[in-house]
Amino acid sequence: MDIRVEPEGSVVRLVLQGRLDATWADPLVEAVALQVRAGQHTIVLDLGAVDFLSSAGIRALVRSQRMLVAVRGSFSLASPTNLIRTTLKTAGLLALVHNETRAEPERVAHSVNKRSATADWSGAWDASAPSSHIEALGRPDALEAQAQVACAAQELCVGIGALGEDLAAAAPRAGEFLAAAGLAATLPTDGARVPDYVLASAGGTASSAVLHGLRSTVPSLQPLRFEAHSEAVTPLAEWLSTLLDIAGTPCACFAALVEAHECIGACRLAPPKHSQEFTWPQVRDELAFTTERSAERRTALLVGFVARPDAILPAAVQHQLRPHGATLAHVHALLFPYRPLPRQYTSLGDALEEQLNAAQPQALLHLLADDRGAEGVGMTELLRGTVWLSRSEVRS
Repeated sequence: MDIRVEPEGSVVRLVLQGRLDATWADPLVEAVALQVRAGQHTIVLDLGAVDFLSSAGIRALVRSQRMLVAVRGSFSLASPTNLIRTTLKTAGLLALVHNETRAEPERVAHSVNKRSATADWSGAWDASAPSSHIEALGRPDALEAQAQVACAAQELCVGIGALGEDLAAAAPRAGEFLAAAGLAATLPTDGARVPDYVLASAGGTASSAVLHGLRSTVPSLQPLRFEAHSEAVTPLAEWLSTLLDIAGTPCACFAALVEAHECIGACRLAPPKHSQEFTWPQVRDELAFTTERSAERRTALLVGFVARPDAILPAAVQHQLRPHGATLAHVHALLFPYRPLPRQYTSLGDALEEQLNAAQPQALLHLLADDRGAEGVGMTELLRGTVWLSRSEVRS
């Protein structure tokens, strides 16, 4: 996080940028205390560029407010995004938001009417919306949980992990994992073979432990609609390439609720037991693959990260991306029984809640592209759905 001091007459504005979490809670309180010791008793925290607010960050705001109350000063918050405003409302701190009108850059959403080889795309795309930041979690050779993920409303994540905050207890049951819009889901490797999930309440979190994966804090997800041409299906590789074309950036992240013609992938049967690559024949006891094509339709939640092959990426991020046609990607799919999906949703969170009320998840796959020609099973093929897309930058 960056904390910038901007004096405005008798008022001091502290402009925050980044994640206000446990790492930055104490530095923020110290920054406020420094201004109070300097005689500044009217302080405004500008939250316009804050993309995540944890419980530790909320406590830092409360401590800062009490500090100003003690000296009969004034403490207020300014310009929170809608996501941060929701968190503040849940925490009972919305009254601290200062009503002010500040000029913001005008944003123009351009209509999307794109026809790819197999699908039509529609919606509105704002190229000036804030970008998300992709970061690598843990290490691919990790045998124990390396990171905790809050799975808050503004986070997307895929990897190997387990539900719950206990890092030590996660490893024996860690399996395929995804998180989006407050939903955290995993396929435990303790023999259950059925996905388990937690859906956080409004403004809450669904803490999980991750051995390794990719995470993004997403200030803005923009919905787009796609539908395969009549009597056609859309291969995942083409679908991913179209997302990058629309985003106009080398990297992007997304969550999508789709009707799938079929899903091709793999899942862990056992937690990681060694740091080496998979070897034969042990791999048969560690992974389950989609072994043949089928005509069984599914409804699926896809969460993933995609990049162009020439994107400049840290090694820790690039190591977790695999070829999908003309792109590199890491995509997980939470599979449900098939049902026709509505054409429009108010938000990703509402879409997930509606889907979970309609049916329970049956499987969780890491999607793969098997390009061995006639010997291979191909790749995932999609029919229609809604994708929530964000332009992305990579955090080194």
